Amino acid sequence: MNSYDMVDNIQLTPLKRGKFTYMDSYEALEYGGDDVLIKLTRAVEISVQCNFQFTTFPFDLQLCLIPVVLSGLGYPEVDKQQLKVFSDPQHLSIYNVDPIRCRTQLLNDSIVRDTVVIAVMIRRRSEGFFLTTLGPCLVLEILGHISLVAFPVDEFYQRASTALSLLIVMASLFSQSVTILPKSASPKAVDVWFFFFTLRFFLFFVAHCMVELHRTRVASSSKKEDRNSKRQLDSQEGKSKVRVLKNLHSHKEYLGQSLAMRIRHGAENSKNVHSFNVENPWMLKSASNKTFISPATVNLWCLAIGIAIDFIFVGLFVYSIKLLNYKHIDEFMKYNDCS
Repeated sequence: MNSYDMVDNIQLTPLKRGKFTYMDSYEALEYGGDDVLIKLTRAVEISVQCNFQFTTFPFDLQLCLIPVVLSGLGYPEVDKQQLKVFSDPQHLSIYNVDPIRCRTQLLNDSIVRDTVVIAVMIRRRSEGFFLTTLGPCLVLEILGHISLVAFPVDEFYQRASTALSLLIVMASLFSQSVTILPKSASPKAVDVWFFFFTLRFFLFFVAHCMVELHRTRVASSSKKEDRNSKRQLDSQEGKSKVRVLKNLHSHKEYLGQSLAMRIRHGAENSKNVHSFNVENPWMLKSASNKTFISPATVNLWCLAIGIAIDFIFVGLFVYSIKLLNYKHIDEFMKYNDCS
């Protein structure tokens, strides 16, 4: 503070009547100095710089502490009974200012009599961020969950392309928001928010890949079992025919019509064996005893785990912001209401 910033107003109040006297040929009233009340009102305009912390941006609270030191001859002290701070409610375009609080300065558990600290709590107005930043991320997240249930599990191309498209939209939204965010080297809450949802859309793509790999595995295993079943059926048909021929060879006397009837009967038996094995492949000795989880079940598990991850993150996100902001609020409430 410089002297030219000060505006002084001095008011003198005599406590008793003065006496007539002549000073420099002028008649005047003279008052004793010991009975005159002198009141000095000094108005000073100051500029204050406050270091902001953007850890919880855009839900940040800024606590600005302004120390005011009395200057003068002797040892001036602040009268705590007369200490008042006048502050009109401030509702700015970006911030809201709480009623100002103050207290005398504390240094090593002792009160500094000539210093007053004024505490100013600034709250960022974050209503617009729900529509421009947080809301679009939640909408894209819902679309990611819908991609798990709207497309069949065998349409990998549509499912994967949807996840990658949402990831591209999220990246572009993040790049646009970075240009309007305050400059800070430390990570901010909005950075954590964007990084999480970028990671979530990556996990959506991974989930689609897991479902497709599981579906391919189940399909290849089923084809392998079908080939083994067909091979075993062919071998059983061959054995049946050989058995029929042996019977025919051992009974040569049954030639002619009896031979034709036996051949026809053997062919019908082989057909019955083939149809029985086709209708009941699980009774074949070469059939696999493995029971695979269906791809639809894997898809539902991915959906349930993803929803659980989203709820856990949002809960931890809100709790962390409240915990960090509570430290500023607790420090602010340690000051007295000087209004």
